[in-house]
Amino acid sequence: FILALKIQLANFLVSDELGKSFQFMLSSNQTLQCLEVISWRSPIPMKFLTAGLRENHTLQELEVHFTFSDDNLKDFFEATNNLKALTMTFDFRQESELALLYYEQIVPHVTNMLKRNQQMNILDF
Repeated sequence: FILALKIQLANFLVSDELGKSFQFMLSSNQTLQCLEVISWRSPIPMKFLTAGLRENHTLQELEVHFTFSDDNLKDFFEATNNLKALTMTFDFRQESELALLYYEQIVPHVTNMLKRNQQMNILDF
C-alpha cells in the first residue's frame, strides 16, 4: 500500500492526459494519505485534482501548485472535506491580479472550507 507520494514534474509540460492520470490515481487509490505534487513548469489543472479528491476518502495531506482559475476554485475547496493539511501555491497571469483575486476569490472559499472541515490542522496558501 502506498501511504505517501511525492511527485516532481520538473521539466514536464502538464497535459490533460497527465491530469486525468492524477484524477484516476486519486479516485482509485483509497490508501493514499499524503500527496505532494511539485510542478515548476506547468501546474496540474485544478479540475482533475478536484474530480479525484471528490472520490478519495483517505487523503489527509495535500501540497499542490495551481494556475489560478476562479471557475474551478469553489469546486476544489468543496472537495477537500477529508484533508487535515493543505498547502497551496498559485500562479497568477499578472501580478496585479494577485491582491484582487486573493481577497475576492481565495479568502472567501478558504473561509467556507474551514467552516465545513473541522479537522483541518494545517493550512498554508
